[in-house]
Amino acid sequence: MVSPLFFKDPYSLDFGRFFTGYGIGVISYVVPIYIAEIAPKNLRGGLATINQLMIVIRASDSFLIGIVITWRQLALAGTGNERASSTEGENGIPIQAW
Repeated sequence: MVSPLFFKDPYSLDFGRFFTGYGIGVISYVVPIYIAEIAPKNLRGGLATINQLMIVIRASDSFLIGIVITWRQLALAGTGNERASSTEGENGIPIQAW
């Protein structure tokens, strides 16, 4: 979720969201098929189940964390950049609100 840091106009954010959604859709279709093709028969169902379970658990975690913090803090926390998640810019000057 680096797009809020680089793109300020709504069209580029929409463009980024579209392609991010497309990529996630492709991955969520391809990964279970890949797991089913390479896994041994005795592990196939369990690996596919764990894959789906982890997706659901992480989505639920995001919703639960979203109860406590704002969506902007959640987006900035996903970048892994401590400086980006700060409310102050260089020299202690506050960052302007979006």
